Amino acid sequence: MGRGGALDEMTSGHEPAGDTSAAAGGGHEVVGQATAGHGAAGHDEHGAEEELGPVDYGAWAAGILGVALGLLTAACFALATSPVGR
Repeated sequence: MGRGGALDEMTSGHEPAGDTSAAAGGGHEVVGQATAGHGAAGHDEHGAEEELGPVDYGAWAAGILGVALGLLTAACFALATSPVGR
């Protein structure tokens, strides 16, 4: 077969539950699909039990230093190109 494989290989495990005949609505049920599997509020509960790791102070310090140096560079460019210092 060409690219993509056979249809039954691609859809196995994804068969709709219940009757999908034209009399049953053709499987185009819209009601309740937006929150299916996400509880009443629609929130995703994956990873809710995982704890956060420790704070990486070195990474935060490097990030803050990078932002500070970027602001300093921008201030130097603004000062160098402004008519105030001439």
